[in-house]
Amino acid sequence: MLIRPALLPACAALASLTGPAQAAAAPPNAAVRSAPAPPNAAVRSAVPVVPAIIDPAARTLFTQMVAAQKALRSFVVTIDMQDQSAGAVLPRSQGHSRIAFSAPARAAVTLAQQNKTLGQLYSDGATFTRVDTQHKSYRQDTLPAAKAAAIVSTEVGSLGLLPHSYADPSGLLGLLTASGLVAVARGTVAGPVDGVPVDSIVARLVGSDTAEGTFTFVMGHSDHLLRQVILHQALPAVASRPARDLTHTETVTALQINPALPASTFAYKPGAGFKKITNAR
Repeated sequence: MLIRPALLPACAALASLTGPAQAAAAPPNAAVRSAPAPPNAAVRSAVPVVPAIIDPAARTLFTQMVAAQKALRSFVVTIDMQDQSAGAVLPRSQGHSRIAFSAPARAAVTLAQQNKTLGQLYSDGATFTRVDTQHKSYRQDTLPAAKAAAIVSTEVGSLGLLPHSYADPSGLLGLLTASGLVAVARGTVAGPVDGVPVDSIVARLVGSDTAEGTFTFVMGHSDHLLRQVILHQALPAVASRPARDLTHTETVTALQINPALPASTFAYKPGAGFKKITNAR
């Protein structure tokens, strides 16, 4: 199973960095997704909102990052993901995704782990295709013209924080809604990341279960595009498990900015032996 990020919830006050937060869309029922539930999600919704201390320099960097992501008309990005506990990489947590996207509603995504393709997503703007490569099957749905862009950005954005930032930057703050944010400051990531000098900001959170966590956003110094997200959480001991330290990292390893992508990039052609799955009526 390709482990998806156990997203640490952030405070709705994070919206003050750039404006009001948007409501996060419900995760789609994609065949290739197998995301575990965010840790302690049930208790975090009850955390009272704490006025956050936001460093002006961090506010500027976050605003620049969101603006740069919004300005993209097309991109091809490869993202590596892994989870660690106490400095050791967790078994079967390493994977990567490759995403080609052209606004407003064309996308081609491949998810892989240990050099094995697990699933694919395709949208040519009119038809959305989910491919389960493990079971050699695929499902296709017609995209309503008025909702195509929203559906595609939600599907791609559900794959992680970096995919979400690239496919749906306007919804990034909506994804980071909850409470417990206590500070946002400039980070200390030295870089380079993906071969470029970087800046970073760190959002620090404290949950009602006394768990502490941070989001570190790492963006290009010149282009302000997000290159890495590091999610860290220190979980206290409970009756069922000892205290532990978890870190999820998503890193851009290749990025093409505003490339000209042919229509064939987003057209799905079933491989030999693949069967089309239809919904029973």
